[in-house]
Amino acid sequence: MAKTNQKLTIVKRSFCLLTCFFILLNLYSQTSNEQDINRDYFLEKSKRLNKTGWILLGVGTPLAAGGMAAMNKNFGDEGSAADFYALLMVAGFAMDIASIPVFISAGKNKRRAATFTLDYQNLYPPENWLVARRNQPIPSVTLRIHF
Repeated sequence: MAKTNQKLTIVKRSFCLLTCFFILLNLYSQTSNEQDINRDYFLEKSKRLNKTGWILLGVGTPLAAGGMAAMNKNFGDEGSAADFYALLMVAGFAMDIASIPVFISAGKNKRRAATFTLDYQNLYPPENWLVARRNQPIPSVTLRIHF
């Protein structure tokens, strides 16, 4: 009976060790970035975020104004109509406030697209290779300081 428990303990420990090994193997492995990040990527991202911001603002403002007007009209009545319109008003204001960070992100991505360039620089491999150098596209970011 003791040998069976000992073998079972060894199997459990081995299973736990292998599980931890495979988890750590996935944690430290590199992920390949399939997406080519360039100027067009940041411009497209900026346009999508800008469109999302305008949709949030365009839906939120009439929702807040309509909810406020209807809540004001039904404020003295008993029932849940005023509560529903108050909920619409709060949802509209929340959408308006949520559009602000979206517009800020769109502006940041537009500025990134403006300063993102793709430049060809010489790559010098180790000296024992047959090819002395080759051109390789390397993304570079420029920083402009205006006084």
